[in-house]
Amino acid sequence: MKGNFVRYEISVPQKWDDAWFVLRYAREMKSNAKLRLSVDERQHDLNLSVTSGWGFTARDWKYESVHLGELANGKHSLRLESLENGSNVNLDGFYLIPVQPKSEWLTTNDSMQVTDGSPLVATLAKQMGPFATHTPVALPFSSQKTVQTSGGEFVVYEPTSILSGNRRNNPKETFKLMPAGVSAWKNVEQELVVSPVPTVVTKFYWDDFVMTQSVFAAPGKGGEIRECEYWFRITLENKTQTQLPLRLAVTDSLGQKRVHLFPKTLFVTSQNPIATATTENFPGPMGKKANQNFYSVSLDKTLSFEVCLGNGVHVSFDDAMKTSQKIWDSYLKHATQIHVPDTDIQLAFDGSLRHCLAMIEQHPKETYARILKGMEHYYGSNPYDTFQGSRTFDSVNLPDIAEEILRNQMSHLIDAGIFEMWINPNANGISQWITQGLVGEGLWQHYELWRKRDWFREITPSLVKAAEVGSLPRLETKAEYNGIDVSGLVTPCTGDG
Repeated sequence: MKGNFVRYEISVPQKWDDAWFVLRYAREMKSNAKLRLSVDERQHDLNLSVTSGWGFTARDWKYESVHLGELANGKHSLRLESLENGSNVNLDGFYLIPVQPKSEWLTTNDSMQVTDGSPLVATLAKQMGPFATHTPVALPFSSQKTVQTSGGEFVVYEPTSILSGNRRNNPKETFKLMPAGVSAWKNVEQELVVSPVPTVVTKFYWDDFVMTQSVFAAPGKGGEIRECEYWFRITLENKTQTQLPLRLAVTDSLGQKRVHLFPKTLFVTSQNPIATATTENFPGPMGKKANQNFYSVSLDKTLSFEVCLGNGVHVSFDDAMKTSQKIWDSYLKHATQIHVPDTDIQLAFDGSLRHCLAMIEQHPKETYARILKGMEHYYGSNPYDTFQGSRTFDSVNLPDIAEEILRNQMSHLIDAGIFEMWINPNANGISQWITQGLVGEGLWQHYELWRKRDWFREITPSLVKAAEVGSLPRLETKAEYNGIDVSGLVTPCTGDG
């Protein structure tokens, strides 16, 4: 969108006489993207041509180089700004280098390779896909998972009726509250506040006002987490010296009876809602129209109100948070308390642990809970996730949770003796050998750490069966695979294996 930007602070180790900026991007659109690169006070307009895709394959990527000239040592501000609506691009990474890039560096086979020792100052993640980053908002072991996007959408997912992963899990319901009739926001920030409960805080900045949305998950009726409640606290801050009239648009595909606004006196008046409508241009189930209600408010200095998505079990944001805190405390009170002097690393650790817990799903068709790889793309669980999750929970003294997800994986040892790569009740064949060792390693490492004899007895049949099935093909394989002699090795198969 026009005016949206991203800004970086970069540090140059020494004075550069001939600095270059190189951007690696993908854009599958009908027209070019127009961006402005600003390095301190210098501006360069970019006209990024379309590519063959969004970055799923190597040929989808292109490079754009900009000659910056002299660059002093020390810190600099680098900013990329969209000059037109629809100028979205998938940024794989950017490079700041002290020499003109050579053509052989700009290969589409991988991220840019600097082969002559030139220092690489700033890069983004390697080969990023075109998926938006969504922050989970969920309780541990809940069946219902949700995310809050930096675009303001709150998306509700339901466990699919099919257990298998490697597929998309489409949004079931969506909610969004935004000012209407104003320009696009100038900047947006999102962070995870870890205490007293994991809360996603998103700030949207306009010239005249700032809107902050804080949201967390709370249990529903009777403490159940099958159908959770989600509580928002919305705060509007006026940056001007005069009263500011605003029009708020509440859009949802949940059904109006499940959206509760507090205090009711602010919204249930003769002037509110000032208009209602429906729209199809909204994330949610295919063919399902979303409700829109428009409310009028007057903003003096600050205005704060609350929104509950659910059955209205709790009476307020604070009341719901107390109940949610009891659930989180029941899991975290046993976890090892790890403290580091760096506050950023501490927040990253605390947030990562809570994200891992939030990604544990009790699927209605499963006896044991599983840890999800993703909520929408790659919705499901496989031995990679189980292995990484169990090691994480073991390392912070949460062995019961590690055993829960390991038992889920053991329950998916099919008759052929293979741990399923993706959960599939009808699987009966070999799928990706690489995952087989991860399951066994996770089961055995858990025993080595805790030395529980009952656990040893429980895992032994699965380990023996998987080992027997894995060793048999090694004795039978006598062939070449892609020109390589694989005699005595396990049978090559598709995928990562």
